[in-house]
Amino acid sequence: MRRIPVKPLDVNLLSEVVQPNYVEWINNRVRYAWQEKITERLLHVPKVRGLLKRFGFSNDVDRLKAYNAYCVLLPIENLVRKRNLA
Repeated sequence: MRRIPVKPLDVNLLSEVVQPNYVEWINNRVRYAWQEKITERLLHVPKVRGLLKRFGFSNDVDRLKAYNAYCVLLPIENLVRKRNLA
């Protein structure tokens, strides 16, 4: 995700397979912009990490769960897209 940014999943296309809010959650977590870079660096500072977690900033575990879900849903999205073209 850091080296090669992923394209967001199509919420409308996957809505027949999974809940749209779950796909939106995945898209928000796998996005890697400058805000995520700063947050990631700050999460490695012990005292700042506790403060950020109190305010609900995500950690690497959420990001990895979302990336795993992305890797599962991307082939399904491609199959649904091919089915709709045929």
